[in-house]
Formats: sequence, structure tokens, C-alpha cells
Amino acid sequence: MTARFSFRLGGILAIVFASLTIASGRAAAHPHVWIESRSDLVLDEQGRVTAINVEWRFDEMYSTVAVEGLDANGDGIYEAEETQSLAKENVEALKEYDYFVYAEANGQKVAYGDVTEYGNLFSNGVLTLYFRVPLQQPIDPATTKFSYSIYDPSFYIAIELAKQDPIQILGKLASACHIDIGKSAAEAENFQYSEDFWDQEANKGMGAMFAQPISLQCGAPPQNG
Repeated sequence: MTARFSFRLGGILAIVFASLTIASGRAAAHPHVWIESRSDLVLDEQGRVTAINVEWRFDEMYSTVAVEGLDANGDGIYEAEETQSLAKENVEALKEYDYFVYAEANGQKVAYGDVTEYGNLFSNGVLTLYFRVPLQQPIDPATTKFSYSIYDPSFYIAIELAKQDPIQILGKLASACHIDIGKSAAEAENFQYSEDFWDQEANKGMGAMFAQPISLQCGAPPQNG
């Protein structure tokens, strides 16, 4: 198994690349890294969506390995400045994959600007990566159906919504609008696992099946109470 980056220097994307660049044979497509995800919808003064803030809390095992050797002054504290290079490398590598943030407006893919705001925080043995994904054009939820999901298509990384406050609104949301978090395809009552379900080659893009869609709806009552 070879990867584009070393595990530490490549950070999270190195794991994905490793799963996608196997010289021979097939790899199990079950998760090897777990992320607790939170996100903010950033609204402008007109109530339009202009960006999505993303916060990922990694599992402790990955966190420990990812920051190895980054404590430059040896004080036992991984300061933001010491982990910034890791954040930069991860964000730059994520660009090719739309930052694992897949947004749609009226069913069409939303175009992003470059991510320039990002950073890491390491505390209590847990690494957190945060970044802002700017939309190229603001989207008015009053006239456009806007939704997004956050996932690794290969499902090598399991990205799960936080149990508490997974989605926040930054800005003034019109009273007729609300956030709806839907069930993943895998949670559907008629969903069935096939014999080759966990075969990566047979199920490329399977991460989407486990992603919960998040939509900003206006003029209709919330579905999830």
C-alpha cells in the first residue's frame, strides 16, 4: 500500500489516498478514522448563504499519530502555530474532493471559492480541524432549495454529525426558514446490504450512503420536530 503523503505529513487525506492507491487486491471499505462533525451556515445581511464553516473532531488514535513530532519547542503543548502546517496540507489536499462538503442548489452542484481560513486545535488528546468553505455565489434559501452533506466518498473515514448542536446558523435566518437533518440512505427502511457491500471496488462512493443530508428549507414545517 502506498500513499501520496506520509501518514503524519499528509494528515487525514493520506489515509484516503492510501485506500485509493493499492497496488493490487481489494481493500475493505470500512472506516479507519472517525470524525465528529459540526458545521455552521454563514448568512449575509440579506439572509443568503455565503459559506459553510466546518469543524471536525478526530478520534484519539488518529489525533495522537497526526500530531507526532509537531511539538517544535518540546513543551508538551501542541499550539495552533505548531499544527498550522498540518491544517494547511490537509485543506489543500481536500480541495480536490470539494473538502468533503457536497452542496447543491436546486439539485445542481454548488461552486466554491478557495478555502483560506483554517486551523487546528489539539486539546485533551483530540485534534480538531476547522475551516470555512466560501460559496462562489450567495444562495437565497427563500427562492432556492439548498442542501449539503459532509462525507468521505470512499468511506475510509466515517464522518458523523455531533449528537449535540451539529448545525448552527451564523446570521439572521428568516422566520419562515429552518434547518432539516434527514436520514442517510443506509437508514431507509428498505435498505439492504448486498453480499459485496463492504467491497471497496464494488461500492465506490459508498460514503454518500451513510451521510445525513442537511437542508435549509423555507415556507414548510420542520420534518424532525
